[in-house]
Amino acid sequence: MKRKNNKISNIIGIIIILTAVLANNNFFAKVDPNYQTGKVIRVVDGDTAVIRMKNENQKVRFIGMDTPEYNPIRNISDPWGKEASEFTKNLLENKIVYLEKDVSETDKYNRLLRYIWLEPPQDQGNPTYEEIENLMINGILVRDGYARAKTYKPDTKYQYELKEIEKSAKNKKLAIWS
Repeated sequence: MKRKNNKISNIIGIIIILTAVLANNNFFAKVDPNYQTGKVIRVVDGDTAVIRMKNENQKVRFIGMDTPEYNPIRNISDPWGKEASEFTKNLLENKIVYLEKDVSETDKYNRLLRYIWLEPPQDQGNPTYEEIENLMINGILVRDGYARAKTYKPDTKYQYELKEIEKSAKNKKLAIWS
């Protein structure tokens, strides 16, 4: 009888621990099929990263914005390029992110084109301005002055919001706007 009670106690303990772990990781959160999850393996520069999705590393270009170029191997360093790269690295490296596709799948360099979210917005079909500014890496880079809002047709879903966020960064004279 004592052995049976120990087994039941162990099972209940495991269930409680698993429930706590899964609840803290938003395991049960529904993710829209337009979103993919991945882990950032490496930041290439301010607007490009290598992200592991479905056991495959993919080079991903963040759309709707553009950071100054930085590539020390090719001796390219635009003003604020290194800072933008470091900022992106500090935000993303080794993080789980949510990738949202707009219209295009890839660019001419075969990089995936995506909006990158730190966590999915509440209404994934209609994110708020605040979510775009504070949860989407593309918006955060523009907000903090490390990127310009830039239209890459046909991928224009958040262009209005990114342009508005850029106006605020310009007014505050942040980073590239200083």
